[in-house]
Amino acid sequence: ANALLEKHWGSLGASAITLFQAISGGVDWDLVVRPLEAIGWIWMALFFLYLAFTLFAVLNVITAVFCQAAIDSAEHDKDMVLQSMIANKRMYEEQI
Repeated sequence: ANALLEKHWGSLGASAITLFQAISGGVDWDLVVRPLEAIGWIWMALFFLYLAFTLFAVLNVITAVFCQAAIDSAEHDKDMVLQSMIANKRMYEEQI
């Protein structure tokens, strides 16, 4: 457990990489949280709070941005269809 603690949490860089891997699927949560259990439950709780905040709050915001962009694009497409229909109507009216 001490070797895993040093590997995943031994430095600031290792900790940052471990936290990124934990949210991106690069490492199993159980593998990185067990060494924290050995030094205190509070560190496990902080790790789980980080996961919950990151996965549910931040990633939902990112998803919302992409969804809003798709909705805006679809609305723009509707406007383009209406403009095309109006132009076609005017063209047919001029022919009559």
